[in-house]
Amino acid sequence: PGGPGVPVLVGPPDGPDGLPSAVEWAEALARVPRFAVTILGVGADGHTAGLFPGGPLGADADAPDALDVPPTGDLPHRRVTQSARRLARSDAILFVAVGAGKEAAVAAVRAGADTDRPTGAIVGPPRYLLVVSDGTSRKSTRV
Repeated sequence: PGGPGVPVLVGPPDGPDGLPSAVEWAEALARVPRFAVTILGVGADGHTAGLFPGGPLGADADAPDALDVPPTGDLPHRRVTQSARRLARSDAILFVAVGAGKEAAVAAVRAGADTDRPTGAIVGPPRYLLVVSDGTSRKSTRV
């Protein structure tokens, strides 16, 4: 996959629970210094890219590229994801909100930088928002 000189990230080796460790994921990410475009879904609670409100976001300047996110009450499974700092090393971010009931999440994306919110913690590159509310109406804006 990929053309000459185009790095392709397939994924790191599986860990004992079927997921890589954050260290393995960070090593795989190191092969791709930045992404041209990162497309991220937005959940009704404002989560994106496996980053959840109240959880670790990895927005600090010294944050690792990958986070090992332990299970919590509503999220019973361990997750390995990219940190907000790593995601911000994209040339552009496209947030996509599909479905009804995401008004607060969409407002949070539009609000911009806020290191307490997953979508607000990914700062730096140009950010765009595509809202698909009912499968037929679409609204796209730069945020």
